[in-house]
Amino acid sequence: MKKLRLVSGLLTVAMMFGTFGAFSAVEAAAPAEKINEDGTPVIDYINTEYETPEDKLKDMTLMKDQNGYELWIEEFTGEVAVVDKATGQILFSNPFDVAGDKGSESTKQKLLSQIIIEYTDNDTEKPMLSYVEAALRNQIVIKNIKNGIRVEYTMGREETRRLVPRLIEKSRFEELILAHIDNEWVFEKINSYYTIKDPEDSELTERAVKEMQAKFPITNEMAVYVCDPDIKDRELNQIEEFIKTYAPTYTYETLDEDHAMTEYEGADRAPALFKLALEYTLDDMGLTVRLPANGIRFDESNYKLKSISVLPYMGAGSNEYTGYNMIPDGSGAILRYEDLIGENYTVTGKVYGQDYAYHQIEGAHMEVMRLPVYGSVTNYVRKDSNEDEDAEATETEETAAEATEEEVVETEETTETEETTDETEEETEVIESQGFLAIITEGDALAEITSEHGGDLHRYNSVFPTFYPRPSDTYNLADSISIGQNATWTV
Repeated sequence: MKKLRLVSGLLTVAMMFGTFGAFSAVEAAAPAEKINEDGTPVIDYINTEYETPEDKLKDMTLMKDQNGYELWIEEFTGEVAVVDKATGQILFSNPFDVAGDKGSESTKQKLLSQIIIEYTDNDTEKPMLSYVEAALRNQIVIKNIKNGIRVEYTMGREETRRLVPRLIEKSRFEELILAHIDNEWVFEKINSYYTIKDPEDSELTERAVKEMQAKFPITNEMAVYVCDPDIKDRELNQIEEFIKTYAPTYTYETLDEDHAMTEYEGADRAPALFKLALEYTLDDMGLTVRLPANGIRFDESNYKLKSISVLPYMGAGSNEYTGYNMIPDGSGAILRYEDLIGENYTVTGKVYGQDYAYHQIEGAHMEVMRLPVYGSVTNYVRKDSNEDEDAEATETEETAAEATEEEVVETEETTETEETTDETEEETEVIESQGFLAIITEGDALAEITSEHGGDLHRYNSVFPTFYPRPSDTYNLADSISIGQNATWTV
């Protein structure tokens, strides 16, 4: 469905999205040495600082070496890196030095994501980050394919049930869960979501007992705790985390026993879950990345996929250096890093302009993006000592040794002077530019291009595509039928 080609200035990159078959052979999740017994990562990716790109590569795995390029992968996070062997330059899918950024933990989680999904749940738009919903859940699988690798993401909660009893016998709740909680705040928090239903309660009137037994027939046999039926997903997740932390012996099997005992039949919806993959392959032009549209899986009856942002921080440049993003606004626009320091600035445009069948004309004037291209360049500064002069000094000493005795004395004096000069010589700064140019070759009519500048949220500048697989349109029914208030219909 979608195809996108990226070409870098010194490091060529191609990104394609399309309905292509994969050549899977070997697959593996994050290796054991990167996972603790509890499933958490050994490396603290949010706070582990890397001084240089080469330091980051030491914690990654070389997967392919061909056509003058190397393809590296970080198995736990899904990060990739491409090394141009001719120049030594490295292009990362995510900033390698994110730990040194001033951003919050949630901001860094976003910076470490290769995919950002937006979906609709009951007309509410929600984001989903691959680092949070796939990496931290250890739900990234790496497969070898022809000339590259396939990184498969399961984003969201695979277990459709939560480890939270919704209806549980009174003594079992108190003995199996509450008795293990030694934190007063957590104890009160869990209790606040449960209501006891006890027909033996002396404070209840006969009428109240009958009403309770009519609503909860199981109370004819036993006293139970009932979880708040209006509890939110976020609160359920919090209670589940408390139970897993303080009552680790309470398992899904125990939960099934309790629900069977109280004859509880759940009607909970399965949580949002998206499965998709990025395929990276090397050719003589560099790197090609594909997102097979026919491989995207999710529950379409409950959720709607709005958009997919792919590699949103690939080649992101830091405000520590100069550089620029390029977007095809009209004849082309340059957004320089140094001009936007401290500004949370984002500009987004639809490739080939808006489709007015799905768009209401509004907002500020903006030139049409007439070409499906974008790019970014960063001017890195590195320290470099003058090795050529040192070599010349050594050569002078060797020549002096072959000269006459008188010449040797003169040369030694000269050498002493040269050594003094070398000691006071300072390192020079070398400007090294690197970046990429992207060309979308398929799915371009469904794409937007965004230039994002972190401002006070983070220090990075990035440019990336977002695809809208299913365009939608909203119609106000008040314009066509006689109703007293606005009512919209989305298709």
